[in-house]
Amino acid sequence: MKALVVEDDKYYAQLVAEALQDRGFVVETVDSVELALGSRLEEYDVLIIDVMLPNDPDVSGITAEEVRGGYFSGVALARRIRQQVP
Repeated sequence: MKALVVEDDKYYAQLVAEALQDRGFVVETVDSVELALGSRLEEYDVLIIDVMLPNDPDVSGITAEEVRGGYFSGVALARRIRQQVP
């Protein structure tokens, strides 16, 4: 199985990735909303998304209102992914 970890704290991302790898997952990590949206999302069986992530609205298309000033960017990302990849 393949997992994508979207986490901007590189140490925590590594911890999560290692835990998943120990359980047989192939893991990739990205550290922003834009990089997650640029990934081939249909290839992943599971996504683990941090709630607060860096977001550039001009690149991602996810507005500052959607991310509640950055405090909800992971949830906004998950909603966008659900629209793109049911």
